[in-house]
Amino acid sequence: MQYYELLNITRDADVPTIKKHYKIFAQKYHPSVRPDKRAEYERKFREITEAYDVLTNPKLRVIYDAYGEDGLKSGVPDGKGGMIGGGYAFSANPDEVFREAFGRNPFTEYFDFDGLSRSECADQYYDFAQMSIRPPAEKSPTERYDLKCTLDELYNGATLQVPLTRTIPSPDGVTTMEVTETQTIRLRPGMREGTLIRFPRAGSVTPGFEPADVIYTVRQSPHSHYRRDGDNLIFRASITLGEALTGAAVEVPLFDGRKISIRVSDIVCPGYVKVVPGEGMPKMTPPPKAPSPPNPLELVSTKPGILPTMQEMATQPAPPPASPESLLGTIRGRGDLLIEFDVKYPRILTPKQKEAVLAAGL
Repeated sequence: MQYYELLNITRDADVPTIKKHYKIFAQKYHPSVRPDKRAEYERKFREITEAYDVLTNPKLRVIYDAYGEDGLKSGVPDGKGGMIGGGYAFSANPDEVFREAFGRNPFTEYFDFDGLSRSECADQYYDFAQMSIRPPAEKSPTERYDLKCTLDELYNGATLQVPLTRTIPSPDGVTTMEVTETQTIRLRPGMREGTLIRFPRAGSVTPGFEPADVIYTVRQSPHSHYRRDGDNLIFRASITLGEALTGAAVEVPLFDGRKISIRVSDIVCPGYVKVVPGEGMPKMTPPPKAPSPPNPLELVSTKPGILPTMQEMATQPAPPPASPESLLGTIRGRGDLLIEFDVKYPRILTPKQKEAVLAAGL
């Protein structure tokens, strides 16, 4: 379900704009407007209300913008082949949302409709509302690319300059030409493989079309000594058989430039793993509870039967929307460091060494 298309808004629309467009389409498709098409209008009315419910909720909107409807309802990849999050289902009563949005009979908000049927009222209102809404240009297809990242970049965070080629009209107005621009992408510390990063494309791929969205999928390049498991890091260390039996000190280089020495006093048998708490990937806390969105301003004419003026239609300046990063939470704490071992066995034992092994009962 395309929530932005249902409300005929752009992806950067603020809450007052979302509410204004919800009112327009909720009245247009209210089931009571067309009793002869009630089933069709009920379905459309519910979809419009669901779009309004998601896009006016900062937390739900961030998830939808990043992962779409599937991420919102089914969850997102957890990096281990499973899914986390999800579970959203629109369960509100659309009529109650409708009444709360208006606070009174919506069909008398703009006009004195005395003598007109409800259907005629809605059509007249819709025709008026469309005068002030510019229909969007057709949208170019979404472009998708893989974003290759090192484990070091995902651990520390990084700012990447990614070249992006696009097609624009040539000066002659007939042919096209390719230009290369640079997209700046910021990786947050602890970002996981499979994360989707969405940007509006600068410029049109096809003349006359609205710019496409560009989606980058984070892909982690293999590392020589490390691999990642969620928020944990797994380091592969090599020790001798003697160290496996009598103890060893393992030096582990970390991605923040430190080197830590880990003492292993246990016998390292097959499958043994040494856990070092708090030395894994940065972990992100859940996002803070977002404040309730402001109440919509009602567009009320000063006199019954007279259209509202442009000044009356203007909304009050809204506070700047919270950045996606602030809504996604902060970084506090880390996962664990897990050390696995490759035990190097000797290729040859002298007779004395064999005797010593047997004498030790090994």
